[in-house]
Amino acid sequence: MSRIRRINRRTCSSAVSRLMRVFWTTLIGFPVIFRILGILGGVSILGLWAGWSGDLFAAAERGNPAARLLPGELAHERWDLTARFASGHFLFAEFLITNFGLGDRNAAVIGHVIRPNGQSRRFRNGRRESRWQLSSDRLRMEVGSSLLDQRSPKHQLRVRKKSTRIELDFYPRGPAVWSADFPPSGYALDLLDPAAQAAGSVWVKGMDEPVTIHGTGAVTHSWANEAESDLVLRRLEFFLFPDVQSEMSLYLADLTTPHGARSSWLVVKKGQRVVHEAQNFHLRLDGNVKNVGSYYLPQQLSFESAPSHPHIRGRVQLDRLLLLYDPLADIPQPFRFLVSLKLKPRRMWLLSPFEIALHLDQASAPITLTGTGITKVSFLNPLPSPRPDATVSLFQGFRATGPFKQLPGWS
Repeated sequence: MSRIRRINRRTCSSAVSRLMRVFWTTLIGFPVIFRILGILGGVSILGLWAGWSGDLFAAAERGNPAARLLPGELAHERWDLTARFASGHFLFAEFLITNFGLGDRNAAVIGHVIRPNGQSRRFRNGRRESRWQLSSDRLRMEVGSSLLDQRSPKHQLRVRKKSTRIELDFYPRGPAVWSADFPPSGYALDLLDPAAQAAGSVWVKGMDEPVTIHGTGAVTHSWANEAESDLVLRRLEFFLFPDVQSEMSLYLADLTTPHGARSSWLVVKKGQRVVHEAQNFHLRLDGNVKNVGSYYLPQQLSFESAPSHPHIRGRVQLDRLLLLYDPLADIPQPFRFLVSLKLKPRRMWLLSPFEIALHLDQASAPITLTGTGITKVSFLNPLPSPRPDATVSLFQGFRATGPFKQLPGWS
């Protein structure tokens, strides 16, 4: 077992930052500060920047799930797991390290278990610097009663709370994949595995006993040395988990910046091998727009890569809502109102039927993939409405009554 060390306090690099931290600490104490500022990956209310001359995005640093421990005062990094199990359960979990809030290198865990009947149970842990543990190789982090161990060959996720018990082992098939040109400048996203095999048990309050689970999970690792809200307004991801016949998995990501620029990336793997990768390909967000309050979602994704082989085209419908989560929900008033003046985040997960045709080469017939995947959409702030008269409430139904039509501003 690797030696476990404590995270050491780092000196604040800004006089303004020190004063603000003292103010917040005196006013409401760390637990609320951390939920307000840390778990969101940094809020740009203060506009602080410590400066950093190193290369956080060098190829030598990519694909390694180890923690970076970034230097910027608004720096953050997180590991996201999206998993689906044969029992009908879903697990969405995020482990986060951020320098924002009281001190540096604070850590948090937020996750949700979705039961087959649709009921959800949230779990969370948060610890300030020096009160959580990181192994010397930075691959094992323990935050309160939550653990993420990414040391090969078997990775582990453990949650041992009074209302939630999760014992999950997952086996990444590697290697990790990334694109240096895909995300906005200053933002990194590694696809550690689009379809790791996962098995274990889960129990949440209301269940008679733990249930054995086995299925598939996708794991991503993202980081930035500044506030995420300054770099990404919306992060949309689609996960296609493999079936026994094809062994094909697919990951599609589309990022929208606060200035409206978009970039997209697609990876197709068969087992451990990448069979197709494309970025900034032809991606349309079609159909009547679903409305979740002030948050607008397309009803369908349509995409197609360049005509050369390998070639892929497909359609994904954003269908049934599994979970809608407001990261500000736990913050008491009036602090929630104050933070919401600058930041209105939402996260949502939807079941997504798909139909995809993959043509690897001229000598072989196209491979047709059909089924239901998962789409995750993370908003740091709402996007402008594409067209008011084209929206349909997400809570009133998900199907359009007419043919799909591309909306202005969504191409």
